[in-house]
Amino acid sequence: MKKRGHGVNYLNGFGGKLQPRETPLDATVRELKEESGLEADPSAIEPTGILTVMGSGKPMVIYLSRCLSWQGTPEETEEMQPAWFTISHELTNGTFVNQLPLETMWPNDRLWIIAAILGRKACYDLTITDSLTTLQTARPHADDPWQLHQPRLPESIHQNLSMQRAS
Repeated sequence: MKKRGHGVNYLNGFGGKLQPRETPLDATVRELKEESGLEADPSAIEPTGILTVMGSGKPMVIYLSRCLSWQGTPEETEEMQPAWFTISHELTNGTFVNQLPLETMWPNDRLWIIAAILGRKACYDLTITDSLTTLQTARPHADDPWQLHQPRLPESIHQNLSMQRAS
């Protein structure tokens, strides 16, 4: 459960903004440690998608991943109160058991979270208005979506995001 800042009182995955000259993988490992006390080797992080969000103010590009192994015990931090839920995937018929309380998550998270946790790779384009979240496109990827995807943002926004990351 997010305890402060953007998303307070919603269930939320661990994550945050890229620091200057930081890769999405580096940020994933760092944010996991900062927000949960868990440590993960970068090789244990599996990219599962990219979420491009438009219409909620400043456009955002969110790198989605799942962590396949880690060390330590989850701890409550100033930012987050970790909670664990069961999601199991039965390969014979493709069904899964979901104990995630989706109603306590951001509405847009409900559109992609199960697929990301199960390792289904895709890129998503969302548009958010005051009262509605619309999934514009979901494009499956067989490979690493972090490497293949170019977010569908205007060129000026790409340049702005690049400059922010490089500074």
